[in-house]
Amino acid sequence: HHVWVEARVPEDVSIERVNVEDLPVGWDAPDVQAARRFGDQWIEEARSAVLVVPSVVARAECNAVVNPAHPDAARLVVSTPQAVMWDARLLAGGRNASPE
Repeated sequence: HHVWVEARVPEDVSIERVNVEDLPVGWDAPDVQAARRFGDQWIEEARSAVLVVPSVVARAECNAVVNPAHPDAARLVVSTPQAVMWDARLLAGGRNASPE
């Protein structure tokens, strides 16, 4: 069961944006330890309420991570969770991937 939410972030809420070249080696590895250490440090230092990072799955996209312990986090307005509607062609393991 996967869901997504939309969040409105007030202009004065702290956001840290990270580029691929700023991430540690192995951030996108199946063993998530490098990414986890990076995120743990970000939370411990409370550098921002929101961390925007490149998506591992869709490199042209970004994901936003919220630090719930940051004082600004309570100011975000989050939508009701919506179900992700996966296209069956993405889950077919490459079968019937060619256009008809």
